[in-house]
Amino acid sequence: FMTAVEILCKNCGMSMPTTADSEEMAKRKRERDRIYSVLKASTEFYHNNLINNPNSLQAQYLKKRGINEDMINKFQIGASLNYDDLITHLKNLGFSSEEMVLAGVAGKKENGQLYDFYGTRLLFPICNGFGDVVAYSGRAVEDNPKIAKYKNTPQTQVFNKSEIMFAYNFVRDLKKEHMLDTIIIVEGHIDVISCHQAGVTNTIGCMGTALTTLHARKIKQLVENVILCLDGDSAGANATYKAIDTLKEVGLNVKVVRLSNAKDPDEYIKKFGKDKFLEELYSGQDCVDFVITDSAKKYDLTSNLDKNQYINEALNYISKFSSEAEQEIYLSEVQKLVKVPIDALRKSLKRDN
Repeated sequence: FMTAVEILCKNCGMSMPTTADSEEMAKRKRERDRIYSVLKASTEFYHNNLINNPNSLQAQYLKKRGINEDMINKFQIGASLNYDDLITHLKNLGFSSEEMVLAGVAGKKENGQLYDFYGTRLLFPICNGFGDVVAYSGRAVEDNPKIAKYKNTPQTQVFNKSEIMFAYNFVRDLKKEHMLDTIIIVEGHIDVISCHQAGVTNTIGCMGTALTTLHARKIKQLVENVILCLDGDSAGANATYKAIDTLKEVGLNVKVVRLSNAKDPDEYIKKFGKDKFLEELYSGQDCVDFVITDSAKKYDLTSNLDKNQYINEALNYISKFSSEAEQEIYLSEVQKLVKVPIDALRKSLKRDN
């Protein structure tokens, strides 16, 4: 909030308002500013590591995934080559141990020794809406089953994972340029980067975490329309169902795309190209139609028992809509699948309500 006030005051040529708590607020602001400075210096350090070491495992991983230099620069992708160099670099710049830990770039051993929290990983910087780096997602590039695939920044004074989305700053810029009416949501960092590399720059990533109401509200600030294009596995399907509810809750129009013959957008674009990917996006299914038809796949609708279970599940979902007209639209979709008179479905819906 204070950052927003400061920006508004600066734009209007006004001085910052003062309050009885101004000294404490000023202290917190100085702490946040130092954290931002640590993150900026760390991002530059990691990025230079990647650029200056083209034979590193991190650089080779990006080459293997087909990520070009323009995207590496746009997303400020970086590399940690060991556990010590970043700490030395930041100390030489005058940052304290406490500031490094508060920023989330340093961990502390039991003996008090600091180490690079993302040691030996490929770094994807996460930015806030203004383009300031607030966190990282570090991907392991060495073949070691004992190391977690991803290591992410914990909650800090400048990073709240419940409201930050990968590449949100870029779609925010598109909005300012009046070039945005729909946002595409994908899952992983590489999916987002592949979409941007293909020219589909209105894409953001939920970074493998469940979409929250805060995420949805931030999206609603920019657009009315969303396309969900999450992974095609069971985890992606569950995430899609939850995301639909969260996005519709804030009044967004949601369509769903299920990519065929590819597990995610990155693989699809590499296999079939940008134009085919755009065709898939444009043919997205209304989210409620998707839920009704997709959930039916779990049942054998030739079996009376399964058919009854499916009807109960579908009616329970339709009952969430307050508009009778909207309920009627989706009741007719259920009726097509189960071949039960629609009057019977209407009565069951009213009885359950």
